[in-house]
Amino acid sequence: MAQELDIDINRISYQPETPGLTPQMISLTCNIPERGGPIPVDKHQLLQIMKEKVEFFHPGMSRHISECVLLENGQVGSYLFRASTDNGCRALKLALSVRCFQSVKHYEISWDGIEFKFGMGTFNSVDELLEHFSNYPVIGGDSGALTMLKFPYPRSIDETNIYDEIKVHAEWKNTDEAGDFSTSLPTPSILSIASKEGYLTKIGRVRKNWKLRWFVCLKMQLAYYDGKGDSKPIRKIDLKTANACDRIVNDKPHCFSLSTEQRTFLFQANSDAEAGDWVKLLKWKIANKN
Repeated sequence: MAQELDIDINRISYQPETPGLTPQMISLTCNIPERGGPIPVDKHQLLQIMKEKVEFFHPGMSRHISECVLLENGQVGSYLFRASTDNGCRALKLALSVRCFQSVKHYEISWDGIEFKFGMGTFNSVDELLEHFSNYPVIGGDSGALTMLKFPYPRSIDETNIYDEIKVHAEWKNTDEAGDFSTSLPTPSILSIASKEGYLTKIGRVRKNWKLRWFVCLKMQLAYYDGKGDSKPIRKIDLKTANACDRIVNDKPHCFSLSTEQRTFLFQANSDAEAGDWVKLLKWKIANKN
């Protein structure tokens, strides 16, 4: 079972019996000779090395697929590497996708051809980067939650080679009714997960006092709970009814609002960056709800 983490980092305990990186996963070397310093590796070399040696590197996986896989099949602390393209840029970037409590978070692993930068660490080789992940790193942001990276999600997973036999096969539409196949595909935004979770302070509708709540945004729903780990939310906000999300100037810092057909919600985040992330996500969902 996944280990529940408290905010107090001193209480975190490591479990040696927990599956982590295998020796095969950390045996990667770039075979760069020492000739007065490291020799840059181009993106094509890096991609090939990662494909051949890193079992939890998923080169063709998108952000959407990573969220589907980790939410459905992972557990708290499951993670994977994937190739990331930033706004159509052809340069290879690496992304780390992590299954948190009720969402999937994504982090960039920057690489300049010589060294990697992840979080607060710099790694001079792929070996050093993988060695770091073999030590169960703990990461967290302004959301107020920590996650221990314990379960690398492998690229190759065996499944049974069984196919069902078709006994009935017919077309529902006739020739006159049939249209362009592309028109029957669902709108991509409907299938989008775009998950996020974390603590926000919310002002009450009646008593007008601020209370700390645990928020989870999943698909077109924003739910908040009395605390992290609660199974029943206090309320679920249907984002299909939302029409605006904006930063606001208040007597409290890092505030923003979410307006729906029924009411306007006021929130306070832990930092300006965290508030900006929430606003960016909610604005995107509002703009793509149809």
